Amino acid sequence: MSIADKPDDVRKAWANLKGQYPNLSSVIRLDDYDRNVLPQSVKKYTTKSDNYLVPYFKSDKLYFIDDEMVKNMFIKGTNVFPIDHSVMMDSNICSYIDSLVRGKPLGTVGSKLLPIIDDLLRDGLNFDFLFYMIENIKNILPSANFSANSKLEFWMSLNINFRKNLVSLHYFSSIDSKEYRKTLRPNFLLTYRQCARRAIDATFGLYMTSEGRSYLSQFADFQRVVLLSLIGMLRINFSSNKNGRNKMLEFFDFMHNKVGIYMEREAILAHEYFCDSKSLPILKKIQKGGNKRKLLKKLDNIAWDMITPRLMERLMSSGLGGGTDYFIPIFMTFDDDLKHMLESFQVKLVAYEKNSGAFLSIPEYNSADYFEDAGLKNCTDYFFSETKKKERQAKSLHTRASLLPVLFKEYRKLRHAM
Repeated sequence: MSIADKPDDVRKAWANLKGQYPNLSSVIRLDDYDRNVLPQSVKKYTTKSDNYLVPYFKSDKLYFIDDEMVKNMFIKGTNVFPIDHSVMMDSNICSYIDSLVRGKPLGTVGSKLLPIIDDLLRDGLNFDFLFYMIENIKNILPSANFSANSKLEFWMSLNINFRKNLVSLHYFSSIDSKEYRKTLRPNFLLTYRQCARRAIDATFGLYMTSEGRSYLSQFADFQRVVLLSLIGMLRINFSSNKNGRNKMLEFFDFMHNKVGIYMEREAILAHEYFCDSKSLPILKKIQKGGNKRKLLKKLDNIAWDMITPRLMERLMSSGLGGGTDYFIPIFMTFDDDLKHMLESFQVKLVAYEKNSGAFLSIPEYNSADYFEDAGLKNCTDYFFSETKKKERQAKSLHTRASLLPVLFKEYRKLRHAM
């Protein structure tokens, strides 16, 4: 399916699975396909120069397939299914939404925000809060009272701006889009008090229950692995005047010895950065000889930005979008550097297991071909050789306890290299 151009190619590839994976679903971007699935508002703001909406897939020609769908096509000759296009927002956008629903001045951002909000409401898109809650773990932990005896006591211990923004997001999402299309006036289907109750329940469920904490820890732990990878990448770049290829050789060793896993997205981004440091604008403020004040906090925030696509993938496979078969996330931000990073990794297809949430993404240009074209095939062959795989398997994957000492040691090396 990774080389499919038209629906027939996908169906033939799917037939080869012979029904062995009844809970498997897949979304594939096709060149030779005439169905467009992106709402007009999203298409409008992805084709303009001021593209403030970044869909997970960079094309609207998407083909969806699973066993149930194939069965319906054979029995009924057609298949109609709903798609949930949900908008995820960065923290700055969430703050603007809070100002909007409270009737506060938006300042210069109003001219950018209001036209998009108008279009999104007209198209009846959904708005996702989970991303905002996960992204703000770093703001939640310092003040949260995890010994609270009630949901309200826990809620009141959280950062006040986070609380305000989350309630306002719930309130904003309760706008009746059908009514808005007719009157252009926002009619809120819930009261602010009802939205506060929903926000209280949501935060307690995510931050205080064992299931929610387990869900969060997956992202928090992976973010630290990405942070370690980022620190290593910067340290290697600042430590020598080697060319991009030789720096990448060193980075492969770093992934093998320190990170312990191969991360395709981060490996490609690292090579591009080694070849041209301007290729990752999100790192433009991290320079050799630059200001080291609050450096770790800056890198931590960048690492959270870097796992945004992984969060989108997790949401796709976790069964969100109740009442729909497929969930396609769209990210909204005014941050040009973050948009550039999100758009730098083009995805060809995703496949995921509905029950377990196991997820696989395959890029438009897979890393094996990418590194072969870059003259690094011998290096990737060595990294994935049986010898090196056995070495990595012999080591335990990083736990939170094992990762932090390595992370801080590498951070000290980075500060020295700067």
